Amino acid sequence: MFGRHRRFWRYVIVLLGLFFIVQVGLWIFVFYEPPFHSREVTIDDSLTPTPDFIYELRYQPNYRVIDYDTPRAYRDDVLAIVVDQEALWRNGDQADDLTRQIGDTAELEIAGQLLMPFESYLTLVLRNMGNGDDLVGTVGDPINFLFSLKDTASGTHEVTFRVTDTGGIVHQHTWRIVIE
Repeated sequence: MFGRHRRFWRYVIVLLGLFFIVQVGLWIFVFYEPPFHSREVTIDDSLTPTPDFIYELRYQPNYRVIDYDTPRAYRDDVLAIVVDQEALWRNGDQADDLTRQIGDTAELEIAGQLLMPFESYLTLVLRNMGNGDDLVGTVGDPINFLFSLKDTASGTHEVTFRVTDTGGIVHQHTWRIVIE
C-alpha cells in the first residue's frame, strides 16, 4: 500500500523543498541590505546667515531608505533640511496650500546638480494665524526634506536650497559641505 503512494510523497517533498527555497530567496531579496560605508560630511553654514525659514540643517549618515517601487531597502547618506512653514507664511495662506507649494518647489543644487527630495514628511498640526476671532489663515508644522548624497563626489561643494512661497517669492540659502 505504501509503495503505491511512494511517488506521490516524493513529489510532495520535492514541491515543499522548492517552495521553501523560493520563500527564503524572496526573503533575502526583499530584506537583504548590502554593507554600506558612510562618508564623513561636514556642514559649513558660515557663508551667509541662516534664514528664518531653515529650522534645521543636518547630515544623516547611514539612513535607511525604502524604495516602495521595487520593494527594496538600502542605506544612504542624506542631507536633511527642515523648513519652518511659519517663516514662509503670508497673510491669508491656508496650511494645505502652503504645504503643497513648499513641497512642490523644494530643490537642492549641489555640485551643479539639481536634486529633488526623495522623501519628505511633516507633523499634521495646524495653527490658526491671527488673534481671537480675526482668523487670517492656518499654517502647518515644519517639513523635513531628505536629499540623497550618494551620487555626489567627494570634495568641497557649494550647496543652495530653494523653495517658493505661495506669493511666488523664491527663498534660498547657500552653504558649503565637505564630503570625505
